[in-house]
Amino acid sequence: MSRGRVAAVVVAGTLALAVVPVRIARTADDAPAFSADELGEPTEEGSILQLLEPEEREALARSQMTGMRPEPEQKPEPPKDSLGDKIGKVGLSVATVAVSIGAVVAPFFLF
Repeated sequence: MSRGRVAAVVVAGTLALAVVPVRIARTADDAPAFSADELGEPTEEGSILQLLEPEEREALARSQMTGMRPEPEQKPEPPKDSLGDKIGKVGLSVATVAVSIGAVVAPFFLF
């Protein structure tokens, strides 16, 4: 290849690489007409549920369908520890300390 061809390929490659980021930047700036940020929190105000008759709302509440209204988070109570569980935890703690002390003292018995 001659130097002219190499230079032409280098110039063409440089121009191609310079154009690509411009196109990417233009598409990244275009914001969608509708997005999750613009929707906000779901509320009953402005909902299709307002169109229901009182009997229909009552039936909907009895149906226990999910997804119609935001449900509050319900955290279950942690179970109470029984006496056996407490004894097991204390025993494991004592065993862990005993093994640690044994690892520290063991080298002194080698000599």
